[in-house]
Amino acid sequence: MPNEPIISILYSDNYSRLTEYGMKLYNEVEIQYDNRDDITNYYSLDSGYNWTEYTGKIVGDTDFHICTKSVKNNSGLEQVTMKDVQPSASDALQSQAYDGDEDTYVNCKGKTSKVYLEETVRGKKIYLNLYMQGNNNAYTSRVIYYNTDSTSTTLLSRNSGGGLNINGDYNIPENAEYIAFTGTNNIMVYEINNANSPIITEEKVYPKLTDHGVEPGYCMTSISYYSTSVQRLYKIDDGEWKNYEDKEIKLQTGEILYAKSIDKYGKNSIISSFTSTLPSDALEAQAYDGDTDTYVDLNKRTLKVYLDESVRGKKIYLKLYMQGNNGSYITRVIFYKTDSTSSTLLSRSSGGGLNINGNYNIPEDAEYIVFTGTNTFRIYEINNADE
Repeated sequence: MPNEPIISILYSDNYSRLTEYGMKLYNEVEIQYDNRDDITNYYSLDSGYNWTEYTGKIVGDTDFHICTKSVKNNSGLEQVTMKDVQPSASDALQSQAYDGDEDTYVNCKGKTSKVYLEETVRGKKIYLNLYMQGNNNAYTSRVIYYNTDSTSTTLLSRNSGGGLNINGDYNIPENAEYIAFTGTNNIMVYEINNANSPIITEEKVYPKLTDHGVEPGYCMTSISYYSTSVQRLYKIDDGEWKNYEDKEIKLQTGEILYAKSIDKYGKNSIISSFTSTLPSDALEAQAYDGDTDTYVDLNKRTLKVYLDESVRGKKIYLKLYMQGNNGSYITRVIFYKTDSTSSTLLSRSSGGGLNINGNYNIPEDAEYIVFTGTNTFRIYEINNADE
């Protein structure tokens, strides 16, 4: 059996650093191994996920656990050891607060404990799992950002109401240099790391009249995952989780996109979600569902539909009810053109209500059609003219 390796920490930086790849700490480490010829010696700087054969002093970033193993070549027998690595400053937050285990913690009662924030994470989000104790203003616990201009910003404070569990993502100011945990009451830091909740971005697309009818509006979405994500997953509605392939995802109105990530510790991120909706001024589907009895009530809004190039210069079918009221209110149908000008197709400002049912010319340079009004205006159907 190999002898147990002996790990010696020669140097550690003053503070651990939150980087875009997670928490890191620069170290210089030497390991004394069993040096018999039939033994091969290895070390790991990422808690045993990857192993490298030891050839001499180790210099670089670690994930706060130095793992070693000596393997007897002929039998495969192993001797494995591990040593926690800590930052060297007296006011540095210790690694139990960022070891990937949300059951371990550091209690910062009666002291101030800090982590350095690299420039790559400033302006982004941080994940915090804390327990903060208040006690009727007699004691307080706080989370503070110390900024590059020597100012500070309080992120969280607890001075009354007993204990509070904190678990979520928080913004990091653009000029934050350190995050600190301090208090005269209990403030238990279970985990601090990158916020690894995926970010969903969307582009909402208007409905469009084409030469084969109105294409409903939809959303094109993309998902950004943090660098610490090992698995990048998404699903639509109640479907199965799938691997995200860095491609846009098309959502129909009402569909819900969910996204999550899993880090190297097997921990799931908070699930992000987005419900697909039309742009706020897009004409709803009841106005182009093929049913001339259903309608969209304008209700003093302005709604629009884009016009595909294939229908410009042709005819459009409209079934409407437009209300006028002796000039006090007005309802209008307007073409907006590619040169930013507009032309009014229909207008009703007096004479009571009027039913519209017919075909109308679309200008060659029309980009979209708009329905607007301050009186009753119902849009029963918009479609290609059946010529």
